[in-house]
Amino acid sequence: MCQLCAGRVWSLVCVFLFAICVGEIQTLHPPVNGSLGQSIILPVGITVGSKDVEVVWKRKTPNVRIARYMNKNVETFGTDVYTRRIKLLPENYSLQISDLQREDSGVYEVIVTGKLGQENPELVRLDVYERVSGTNITATVTQGICNITLTCSVTSGNLTSFRWWRGREELGNDSNHYLSGYGEELRIYYTSDVKESVYRCEAWNPVSKDTAQIKLSDVCNITVSGTQSSTATVVIVVIVLMLVILLAGLLFILYKNKETICPNGTKRQEAPGKITTIYAEVNPKLLKMCRKDRLPPEGDELDVKQVEGPTEQSSITVYDTIKNLGLGAD
Repeated sequence: MCQLCAGRVWSLVCVFLFAICVGEIQTLHPPVNGSLGQSIILPVGITVGSKDVEVVWKRKTPNVRIARYMNKNVETFGTDVYTRRIKLLPENYSLQISDLQREDSGVYEVIVTGKLGQENPELVRLDVYERVSGTNITATVTQGICNITLTCSVTSGNLTSFRWWRGREELGNDSNHYLSGYGEELRIYYTSDVKESVYRCEAWNPVSKDTAQIKLSDVCNITVSGTQSSTATVVIVVIVLMLVILLAGLLFILYKNKETICPNGTKRQEAPGKITTIYAEVNPKLLKMCRKDRLPPEGDELDVKQVEGPTEQSSITVYDTIKNLGLGAD
């Protein structure tokens, strides 16, 4: 946009300086904008009250005549191809140019000479533009954190300027947006405020405009989902590690507090090396099995009082002191 304005201002300054150099300050008509391949009319801003005048249209650069009206006759100058595209309109002395080409851009001069020979020159600038089309928005996500750069581009159109919109709001530089280049790039800092926003790029020049739009959540969908998936994975790993540590702690406590299982099914805490006194009723078969699987007692280590005539179904009362025999240790 600034580039376009600067070009226009510079052109007008050049025309003004040229007029001073040749000793004439001519009337400057507002610029006329034309579309490539279309037709345009360059008007005469001078009021002509009589038909008995001479009207000459010229190109300033190069300084050549294009057409002339005199005595109700119209004459064109230049190559055959050029003259077929040019028409001087006798009703208002304006100049029509058809099938505009890029080289048609430039400064034109029209000189109206009255019956008394007075000349009234006027300058008018013609700018020929290619119409804007094929507007497209490309999104670039920065390092997976969904800070986005939107780039607006066109497939055709010269001296194109860009404007950005969010809804009906035209965007500029603020806390969430930053424009760069000639306005074709828009950097967005992704927040919940802009997550569901629809952004629109408007590409334009003086003869046309074209737009494209994009929804921000569509751009960030993959990135945001990937971030959430990574977070969920970390949480699961932490939970599993906590469970493993808790289970290991429980096993360690159980190992430190081992329990001795006595023949009658009762459970008592046993500390290593401590003498435990047991008073219980022992089944003869179990007693016999225990005696068979262990070494013979030494000294008064075991004193068994048997009741005469015991049967397999009867029980034996045992009162003894066991010095860490290892029963039930495992």
